[in-house]
Amino acid sequence: GGGGGPPAASVMQLPVAFAFLKRALADEVEEVAAAMTAAGCALINEQGAPDRMVPLLAPMFETMLSEAATTEADDRVRTGVVVCFGALARHIPPDDPKVGLVLSRLVDSLATPSEVVQRTAAKSLSALLSRAEVKPRGAEVLQELLATLLATPSYAMRRGAAFGLAGVVKGLGIASLKKEG
Repeated sequence: GGGGGPPAASVMQLPVAFAFLKRALADEVEEVAAAMTAAGCALINEQGAPDRMVPLLAPMFETMLSEAATTEADDRVRTGVVVCFGALARHIPPDDPKVGLVLSRLVDSLATPSEVVQRTAAKSLSALLSRAEVKPRGAEVLQELLATLLATPSYAMRRGAAFGLAGVVKGLGIASLKKEG
């Protein structure tokens, strides 16, 4: 057959696509989950109407991330959703309050005991905070993660805070550490 790739999904089809993807993200074959995460990001990145996509997907991702994660399958879903939320954040206008929401969701997901989820959230934080318009919020995220790192007795939460700090510093630049003392 000829022609390019498949046409971009209509905005209104996105919730259906992500409901399906959520189930596929839980697949125990790592390659399948990775391919589904990539597919979710591609759907987001190729969407022509971000102003209509963000209000549809942000609450859906919020709900998915607020569900209890008690199994490895839950962790795989959460990892994929965090990556997709990070991709979605790049389409949110910088002055939109949802940027703050995504930042706090990414920081919250650092507390998940799963190292894969923590690494994923840190990468997404890095990408989001490297945007010039979002950088000013980096200082408060840095302070929050430092406080968690120094105050919490939980090893998993300290590890998540450390990954998060690495992501924040990567996004803001090493000078951000000097600035924050």
